[in-house]
Amino acid sequence: MREVDVSYSDLATAVSEFRRLSDTMRGHVTALQADLSAAEDPWGSGDFGAQAGAIYRDLVERLFAKGHGVADGYGTVSEQVLTMSGNHRGAERISEQSSEAVERLL
Repeated sequence: MREVDVSYSDLATAVSEFRRLSDTMRGHVTALQADLSAAEDPWGSGDFGAQAGAIYRDLVERLFAKGHGVADGYGTVSEQVLTMSGNHRGAERISEQSSEAVERLL
């Protein structure tokens, strides 16, 4: 059987980093949204401006949705790594207890 060496401090660091990435990404997207919302319409009010502006607004909304989706993804990975760490630690404890019980029987 292959031995697996898991560092709980490394997993805790990974959880913290994914949370930090999630928060940072969300902050950048929110700041960009605020900046663009405060800016004047860059396309003007003519026929071309109306058409280009509609495309621009759609693309910007998609950008925000993707940005928030990436932030959510980092948050989800953080929670999954936290769960994985707990599951692994629990399995390791059970394995140790089982080994000790077998040794006592021998």
